[in-house]
Amino acid sequence: MNASVPPPPMTIPSPGQQHHVWPTVIGVIGIILAAIGLISAILYFLISPDLIASLMPERQREDFEMKIARTPLNVTLTVVGIFLNLLLLWGSILLLRRRVSSRSILNIFAILTIIFTIVSVTLMMVSQFNVDEEIAIQKSRNVLQSERAETGQALPPKEEAELLERSSRETEQVRVERTVKNIGSAFGGICGGLFELAWPIIVLCFMNGSRKRATINSWA
Repeated sequence: MNASVPPPPMTIPSPGQQHHVWPTVIGVIGIILAAIGLISAILYFLISPDLIASLMPERQREDFEMKIARTPLNVTLTVVGIFLNLLLLWGSILLLRRRVSSRSILNIFAILTIIFTIVSVTLMMVSQFNVDEEIAIQKSRNVLQSERAETGQALPPKEEAELLERSSRETEQVRVERTVKNIGSAFGGICGGLFELAWPIIVLCFMNGSRKRATINSWA
């Protein structure tokens, strides 16, 4: 009678021998997001803001023009966004190729993106309030100029005082209307910022979890 042969001992594959799906998922999503960001930035520089604004309803046109105007602030934020998207694209490609360096690059991308998002949202909100103040002052000046242009001469002191008072009331009304509108815009900006923070936070969690980090180190 042949002696029974004991089964071979069960071996647990090392992290480098296991097949992990998460690098592929994170890498593909990262490439898609980076491509969308780069295409949007390219279109921002290629398409005239006036052309885009002309397609908007008249009531929304003024605010939309201010948001997409090629001001130094907007151009700077767009250029920094291009750099961050290139980092994301580079790190995602290396992650798909199972390169250890992908972890460092994606960590840099995530940290810089979190800082950039907080700073950019804050700057945009402050810039919006400053623009609203300029609009209110300009409308007040327009009222004064139009009234004085109709008479063609200096107004009597009483009429001048009434005109200044009416101009002041209209300026204050514009300020109140813009402030109420900006509360909604600020809320939308904060929500948009939180949405933009979601991806870099996810990347940080995957790149720095103990098991995920061991998996990446096993690619060396």
